[in-house]
Amino acid sequence: MKKILSAVLLLSACGRSGPARDGSVAYRSPDGRFSARLPGDWRADEGKDPVRLAAFFGPPGGPKPYSQSIAVYFHPAADPDFAARLYLASNAGSPDAGPARPPRQIAVGALTGLELDGRQKNPGLETAPEDTIMRTVVAAVPGGFYALEQSRPAGAPETSAFDEMLKTFAPTPPSK
Repeated sequence: MKKILSAVLLLSACGRSGPARDGSVAYRSPDGRFSARLPGDWRADEGKDPVRLAAFFGPPGGPKPYSQSIAVYFHPAADPDFAARLYLASNAGSPDAGPARPPRQIAVGALTGLELDGRQKNPGLETAPEDTIMRTVVAAVPGGFYALEQSRPAGAPETSAFDEMLKTFAPTPPSK
């Protein structure tokens, strides 16, 4: 009983509710600016950065544990649509990874966003440089835009975590 109570307290302390049947948990950012469902076994990092609202790392198993990340950013902007497109253009990947495909529309919860895939070479700290696969999604809202980014090493298996998060992503309108 003590272990169950400790697990429930840990999940609620980091903005998560108990797991659903598929193992996902409802996550709400500490500042209340968004909610989404994420795999229950991924780690959350809720830094005190005014732009990066949260980052998630997982999966815990497999050949490269916790090597994949999903980050949620909010960028204030006077013209959110223009700023979001400019942000996407600046994240198109590195020239040595080949041409990026043009952005395409994608559902981000109840919002319509734009998605861009890319690759980039990241210098290895203790290993040789490694290709990283990137997915960047932007969604404009009044007052700014959300940028949701997934990255994973090219050798890591793809998971459905980012797609599931996109389906359930719900920004909270700013209070006046």
